[in-house]
Amino acid sequence: MKRFQVNYFGKAEAQIVPRLVRSLPQWVTPDMMTLLSIIGAGLASYAVITFGGGIWAPILVFWGIFLNWFGDSTDGALARYRQRLRPKVGFWIDRLTDTFCFVLLFLSMGYSPYLDMSSGYLLACAYVFYQATSLNLARKNRIALIGFLGFGATEARLTIVALVILKYLMMSYGYDPEMKGISLERIIVIIFTIAMVLAGFRLLFHPQKSSRLNRRGPAT
Repeated sequence: MKRFQVNYFGKAEAQIVPRLVRSLPQWVTPDMMTLLSIIGAGLASYAVITFGGGIWAPILVFWGIFLNWFGDSTDGALARYRQRLRPKVGFWIDRLTDTFCFVLLFLSMGYSPYLDMSSGYLLACAYVFYQATSLNLARKNRIALIGFLGFGATEARLTIVALVILKYLMMSYGYDPEMKGISLERIIVIIFTIAMVLAGFRLLFHPQKSSRLNRRGPAT
């Protein structure tokens, strides 16, 4: 399986993640880091549903997303560093875990004051579609793309944190900007949905072209 990291923060992660992996205690396993990523997504989801517009929501979302990134970024790298590789099983577990975490985050935000339910479902469905086409590319062409056109899971996590903080500030000050009757967060959701669907169709119908355009360097 050829892996290519094509997100904007890929180079920074390629330098940071190996250092984090080397600093982890010996008793920490890759499966523990995968579990940590799920716990992080659960914490962020719990925060937006339980605390709504309170100050604890953006605080816990930040830390939940951070734990999700930390666990997701280090599980595979730790397995490779300690030679505990599961080439086929590990890849599929990683992708399925990512899908579960992001769908959980999108749906929980739909149940919160930060997004409406239709937006949460829209994002979740678009993400599942993109992941399905990405997995199809991995199965047929043995290529794993970490991101698409510069945007990957890390950038998505940062967007979620930024959206929660922005929406919290707008709710605190009673400010809700609209563009032709469409709220700011709905505009963001529409842009992300269209981007994920187009990316999925490109991977589905032009897999070789997509992989060539996106290759910036091997993933760590």
